[in-house]
Amino acid sequence: MIDLPNWASANNFKIAWGNIQCLSDALHEFEILSYIGRLNDLQNNKFNAWTSSSPRRNVKMKTVILIAYPVSGKSRRILFNLNGLEVATLLPPCYGDDGQSLQFEMVLEQSFTDYLGEYGYKVERLAGPYKNLAARLGLGKYGRNNLIYVSGFGSYLRIVGFISDAELTPEFFPGPNAGKQLENCMKCSLCKDSCPTQAIGDDRFPLHVDRCLAYQNERVAEWPDFVRYAKNSCLVGCLICQNICPFNKDFIHVGATLSACFDRKETAYILGSGGIHERETEQHVYQKLAKLGLGRYNKFIVRNLQAYIHLTKGVSY
Repeated sequence: MIDLPNWASANNFKIAWGNIQCLSDALHEFEILSYIGRLNDLQNNKFNAWTSSSPRRNVKMKTVILIAYPVSGKSRRILFNLNGLEVATLLPPCYGDDGQSLQFEMVLEQSFTDYLGEYGYKVERLAGPYKNLAARLGLGKYGRNNLIYVSGFGSYLRIVGFISDAELTPEFFPGPNAGKQLENCMKCSLCKDSCPTQAIGDDRFPLHVDRCLAYQNERVAEWPDFVRYAKNSCLVGCLICQNICPFNKDFIHVGATLSACFDRKETAYILGSGGIHERETEQHVYQKLAKLGLGRYNKFIVRNLQAYIHLTKGVSY
């Protein structure tokens, strides 16, 4: 007998599943948000990718399955040396793990495929609106900050989605909006009040993504005026609304582990200052970024570090 909760519990995962119709319902919700202009370009691109690869017309697939696994709430500290001045930045949880999450999820996928395969069922990886599906299936609940919170993990987690031809009876049968939001969340305004760019408003759900620091920190465009002077010590992403959230209090690690130090030459190389740089300096920089798992964030790091130095040290680039 298939026992998904027992399989998940044995691996320290949380799991939820439901009829594949919930995928169509989730995509339809995004279709409406796109139509009324609630999605930005990045979100619309994701939505288009989901719909183009959606298996919802594949009649052989009957069940959507989501698996959540915890990520440490510990931030990492990265130091830079600006002509003798120490510049300390943070790398939030869920950022930069040198491909470890990808490798872990490949192992997870194989393990889950093998498990259902023992019963004669097929499993395929799903690309889709995980947060929306997690709320629909009872895996987690939305916070006011639009993050998904899973019991026992807080918001420090990752979600992997699958579809299967197994016809499984779900444990959770939500209505259109039942159980989607954290209890007492709308009575609390800590995340809203702490957001320096007013991305979390009273006027709508979802939040104003274009104003979110995590979104703005992963772009190469000119800083909008509302972000230019926002205090954010993260090299990429943002921690403000997660760290202040009462639902995360048991999952936050106080303090940050020192993970890397960039010396004066390396910092100058990253910032594009200091003239001609030695090949050895370039190699050291890329090796350290790769070890931090920040290789794909290269184009954002320069811009973000320059902005942070300007804000904290008064040095312009």
